[in-house]
Amino acid sequence: MRNLRVAAALFPLRVALFVRADSAIHSIADLRGKRV
Repeated sequence: MRNLRVAAALFPLRVALFVRADSAIHSIADLRGKRV
């Protein structure tokens, strides 16, 4: 799992969004316009 990082941790739901380490997504705002 070295190639992953957490882009967003959503509380209190205990949900996290993982993206590839080389992804341009660094926050939940970076998801705008992306297909999830």
